[in-house]
Amino acid sequence: MNKASLTLKRFYLVASGLLILAISVVFRLSHIQFKEGDFYRAEAAKKTTQNIPIKANRGNIYAQDGSLLATSVSRYDIRFDAKTVSASNFEVLMPRLAKSLGDYFGRSASYTRVYCKKLAGQTSVIRFWHEI
Repeated sequence: MNKASLTLKRFYLVASGLLILAISVVFRLSHIQFKEGDFYRAEAAKKTTQNIPIKANRGNIYAQDGSLLATSVSRYDIRFDAKTVSASNFEVLMPRLAKSLGDYFGRSASYTRVYCKKLAGQTSVIRFWHEI
């Protein structure tokens, strides 16, 4: 046998092996996808990560001698952008907003309205905060 025919036979042998490997991979993937797919989808649904809210323990942190090191304070920020609202809408909707925010924060509606109008001219974002 000459060297060219030996090289050609080796090439055909390797190409045949790779073709058989590719066909077996495609067959196995299609078998998993179509025959066992429902089983694996159910397993994936069972093992999917779920977000479960865990309420944090709130309270004080004390030093070894009993002195207070830190305390937890619940605080909520309420913000709105006063520059995105047109002036006419701001004037029309401000009384209802001021009343609602005043009721929530324990302030009068007139105080909240004056506060919002004053801040609307100074900054675009008006921030309210409330500590519980």
